[in-house]
Amino acid sequence: MTTRTRLLFLMTTLAGVTMITACNKPADPLGPAPSGTATPNAPMPGAMPPSTTGGAEASDAAVTAKVKAALLMAENVKSLDISVETVKGEVKLTGFANSQAQIDEAIKVARSVKGVQNVQPDLSIKK
Repeated sequence: MTTRTRLLFLMTTLAGVTMITACNKPADPLGPAPSGTATPNAPMPGAMPPSTTGGAEASDAAVTAKVKAALLMAENVKSLDISVETVKGEVKLTGFANSQAQIDEAIKVARSVKGVQNVQPDLSIKK
């Protein structure tokens, strides 16, 4: 994979993560207050409260995207054969690598990403 392709994939991934994170912010259901009003906007009657888990899900999605991007940029890792899942900062790597050295490098790269609490490798060497 060429460097240009890797950078394009990285930029697309990060743009998607930014959009996912931005979409998770609670919206003001009544819009901005008209000028001259002193009362703050109240939620609409019957409106559902904002999700309390949304931030964690967006954070996990961001960590997953960052790990995938870091693996993609790593020269010694064939990252397209590695899947990444993140739950509460716990990253699980599954898939295949060509050697134990690639597995070790993938784990090292994943651990270096900000937001990763722990890495659970489930990687096998291709035969």
